[in-house]
Amino acid sequence: VLMCGPGQAADSNRFLATAHPVRGYDGIADRGAYQLHAGSGAWPVRVRSIADDTLLITAADRIPLACGDRYILRETGRRAVVGGGRILDPRPAGTANKLAADAGIISAALELGPDALATALLDVRRTAPLDELAVDSRGGTPSRAVIGGVQAMHDAAAVDIATELAAAVAAFQEANPLRPGIPKATLASSHQLGRALLDALLARRDDLVDDGATVRSADHGASWSREDEKAWEAAVVAIEAAGLAVPRATQLGLRSELMHAAIREGRLTRVADDLVYLPDQLGELTSRLAALPAEFTVADFRDEMGFSRRHAVPLLEWLDGTGWTARRG
Repeated sequence: VLMCGPGQAADSNRFLATAHPVRGYDGIADRGAYQLHAGSGAWPVRVRSIADDTLLITAADRIPLACGDRYILRETGRRAVVGGGRILDPRPAGTANKLAADAGIISAALELGPDALATALLDVRRTAPLDELAVDSRGGTPSRAVIGGVQAMHDAAAVDIATELAAAVAAFQEANPLRPGIPKATLASSHQLGRALLDALLARRDDLVDDGATVRSADHGASWSREDEKAWEAAVVAIEAAGLAVPRATQLGLRSELMHAAIREGRLTRVADDLVYLPDQLGELTSRLAALPAEFTVADFRDEMGFSRRHAVPLLEWLDGTGWTARRG
């Protein structure tokens, strides 16, 4: 059994480690039955050589080990110690070539203290939770990092991912010219970023604008095509011809994207799901409220304005919501 306090070591069954064979032993072969000894515990493990002095160790059980912990490797068939070394990374990931490179980066930081070790771990992981880095490095905090909430990203990785974010924003705008920008939640999930880390990355880019719910290029403005403008002009004619008894929104011939753009830009006001008005029409409506008594019914309102209950009820709800009227009973 190997025991430690809560949060002092990762609970893992896969480790990147240095490996030094004992004197008189040629090397640690991938084939063979081994036991890893650390602290007062021993566990059966499999090993894979990554480089001359680096092993990838896999255990059947999860073992609480942190970077720098020492271990001994014993071959069970020979009943002899064949080597030992130090744990480099309790959460290794990637190809053999990457792991070999990672081993060099982490090894160089082992004797430089927890902060240097946390920085080296972030270098090889690119992105990691701060508490994970602290556990694995025994209390370290990374430098050369972008910090967003509980996440950290290495500076070099931040440059790469920020470039990818800018490309994703540009591609979205090209495909959706009427939208104000790409939804921020979409940008975060597509790049597997926490919201706080995304905010920190966006703050480093002068060419991207964070509007809260959306992200856009600094020079982006929603653009209407000639066909969009023609469709809009035809819709305005239909709305104005009907007076306050406007057609259903779905009868105006505006595609959904164009309808949303018109509402965002203030060309239309949505009163209900299928009911939209031009701003001038709502101005006329509010001015005509003066012709009604101080207290009036839905029927009074309907008759004064000259439209059906289908228009009267949602319009009164809109007037209540905007403070023009107040419902009683």
